[in-house]
Order: sequence, then structure tokens, then C-alpha cells
Amino acid sequence: MKRIFTLALISSLAFSSLFAQTIWTGPKIVFEKADGVDWTLEENQDRLTDSVWITRANNKGLFNVALNEEFIGNGANPAEFGPSPEGTEWA
Repeated sequence: MKRIFTLALISSLAFSSLFAQTIWTGPKIVFEKADGVDWTLEENQDRLTDSVWITRANNKGLFNVALNEEFIGNGANPAEFGPSPEGTEWA
């Protein structure tokens, strides 16, 4: 019986770690990028975690440059923005 419980506990811990999320608990951040600057440079990106680097090219919306090379979506209608910024959840 101990073996089954141990295996179940290990399995549930491994499964829950697959869905672990990083919740921002730090200070409020204002995203700013001056018009026309090189958005590919680190100083023009807001790097929140190792895999979330928010930026904006010179048109369209915000995207996560750690996962995408450009904004994904049409950006004209909020219902059609697409997955950008990928890897993030907003509240």
C-alpha cells in the first residue's frame, strides 16, 4: 500500500509541475518604447522572466520576443488580436 501511495504522490507532483505558472508579484511596470527605436535590443524590451520579454515593433501590438519574432494577429480588432503576447496571461 505504501508503494501505491508514493507512486501516486510522485505522479501528481510531476503532473502539477507541468502546469506551473509564474505570477508577477513585483511592482507595477509601465511598458514604454520610444517611437522608432530598435525593438530587438534588450534595452527596448521589458524582460519580466527568462521566457517573457515584452516589446512592440514599430506597428501592431505587444508581443513576447522571447517566443516570437513579431506580433501574431491582425491587431485591428481586439477579438482577432491572436496569441500575442504568447506565453503570458493578462488580468
